[in-house]
Amino acid sequence: MTNCNIHTNLESQDDVYNFRTKIYEVVNRISNREIYASRISSALSSFIANAMKKKESCTVETDLNIIKDQVQLRFLFHGIMEQLPFLDMFFDQVKHENNQCSLFKYFPLFADIENQIEQAHSILTQKSKEELAREIRAKNAELQQSIEDLKKTNTEKSRMENELNVAQSIQLSMLPLEFPAFSHRSDIDVYANLIPAREVGGDFYDFFFLDEVYMGLVVGDVSGKGVPAALMMAVCKTLLKSRASTDRSTASILTHVNNEMAKDNKNYMFVTVFMAVLNTRTGELIFTNAGHNPTFIKKHNGEIVKLTTLHGPVIAAMEGITYGETKVQIDPGDTIFAYTDGITEAHNPEGELFSDSRLNNLIMAKDYKDAEDMVKSIIKETKAFEGGQEQFDDITALCLQYKGSDMMIEKKEILILNDLEQVQTVIEEFELFAEEHQVPFPMVMKINIVLDEIVSNIIKYGFPEENKDNLEIVIELQGKKMRLIIQDRGIPFNPFQKTPPDLSKPLEEREIGGLGIHLVRQLMDEYEYNRQIDRNVVVMTKYAIF
Repeated sequence: MTNCNIHTNLESQDDVYNFRTKIYEVVNRISNREIYASRISSALSSFIANAMKKKESCTVETDLNIIKDQVQLRFLFHGIMEQLPFLDMFFDQVKHENNQCSLFKYFPLFADIENQIEQAHSILTQKSKEELAREIRAKNAELQQSIEDLKKTNTEKSRMENELNVAQSIQLSMLPLEFPAFSHRSDIDVYANLIPAREVGGDFYDFFFLDEVYMGLVVGDVSGKGVPAALMMAVCKTLLKSRASTDRSTASILTHVNNEMAKDNKNYMFVTVFMAVLNTRTGELIFTNAGHNPTFIKKHNGEIVKLTTLHGPVIAAMEGITYGETKVQIDPGDTIFAYTDGITEAHNPEGELFSDSRLNNLIMAKDYKDAEDMVKSIIKETKAFEGGQEQFDDITALCLQYKGSDMMIEKKEILILNDLEQVQTVIEEFELFAEEHQVPFPMVMKINIVLDEIVSNIIKYGFPEENKDNLEIVIELQGKKMRLIIQDRGIPFNPFQKTPPDLSKPLEEREIGGLGIHLVRQLMDEYEYNRQIDRNVVVMTKYAIF
């Protein structure tokens, strides 16, 4: 991709803040100048905030193109004619015509520019929490409108069936339905199917990549049936995926979603959920079961493992519940099968249940050629068991076959107390790891600076002086890429939140502090911070170590 065009609707100050953050990241990628990116994004957000004082919303069109030997970044605002002279300080061209305002900025080309534009496009199209919330409200409004239409036309059977079909279409549109999924990846094979007992139901499934390594899996079942269950399903599924975009802990995700859904739950509905996050490179599977059916793992040698651990009650029943999580190892050739009780509680004409034991035997008895074969075969056996009877409950099945990563990952874990004197221990342990794997000395020196700065900051500011606890530092080396993962149970502390220093100012005019973190940002290719229930998690990545 050598160009992109994105339309963004800004309705609140949160939208302006999120847009500013995106533009900061975009300009930083196409200019390689963080301070420059900060200036342009700040000027742009000031302009938008001023314009929105006179309007309830603002629509901006963002263009990113390669024109001749330059990269052109353009912002086009409709219905805005404000003449703000300070914009000329930050943009190469400022045009006001036909009730529109256009801002242009040009950047020189560099070797990796097409890849950076591709990443910039991803940043611009990524939805904020506010946008996701509006989508939830919009979809709920669609479903609620279907309900209201049904009430008005309940005497017209044909029209009722038509409206229910529309509601079913809306519900199914929220599920991943295109298979094969992730056909460009050779490490996983995933397939799922949902058969509602009525036109709409409360079952749902989802699978998605959190990044290039981590994959999320979800299967859920809402209490009750029909449109109310479908509404509950829509809210739960959207909240889960939204939270997972910034959180890799299944315990943290379900704790957050439960608290949100338990608020004002006047109908006392609830959701059973199985959620897992799979590290596709190492095979580590982290899962949380909130009152759901146990998931099966069929090992590559035919052994059946049943994940029976429950980490908490059903979702939305009560606020203030903290969920747990369990880690298991998935090996290449293993298969994960998650489902809802529409399978195990299916009835035959004699009233007998399909049962967990029958499902266990069915999974064990056959070598399935792929994930699709397993899901379709088990659903076919379930429907045959029912003997033509009306389906009692929604049937949902999700299967993932793990084929494993082609590249080995080397790992080093370091555990220290939150004591500044132990920072040197981290450096020494890292240097031993680097020497063992022949990491070049200049790169070792750079990573040493990063570890010293980040670990020292966490110890200084993340813990009250009287509290002693552990910090866990994990170093992962895969191919030419190195990841540093630092976890602690201190107070919430984001070491990257400080605004980068303005290096264009004279030394005596700069704010004190921030240079160390600024250096970390320069030395690492990626860095992020997350708060997961009771711990801080910092992840930093460096590509091209060798």
